Amino acid sequence: MTTKYNLADLEITLYPNPCNGQNIVISTEKNIDNVALEIYNDKGQLVFSNKNFSILQEVPKQMQFNLANGIYYFSVLSNDKVIKKEKVVIINSLY
Repeated sequence: MTTKYNLADLEITLYPNPCNGQNIVISTEKNIDNVALEIYNDKGQLVFSNKNFSILQEVPKQMQFNLANGIYYFSVLSNDKVIKKEKVVIINSLY
């Protein structure tokens, strides 16, 4: 299903940012297997984890969660290697 690629060359987008604390979309220009999403709060505590899913180039992956207002650090991993880190602001009253 997926082809070989260099993780350093991979473009991954997390949106929206800021978001409403309910969901975020992950998109990429390549198919990626064995993906994990980890979300850490501003104290470095793991507050959300979803492992072993795929992201398809044509179908962005929508992740749902329930987070309070604040700043969070999202890490997208593939085969236990971090391929994207991004700070995301959660504002529940956005939508």
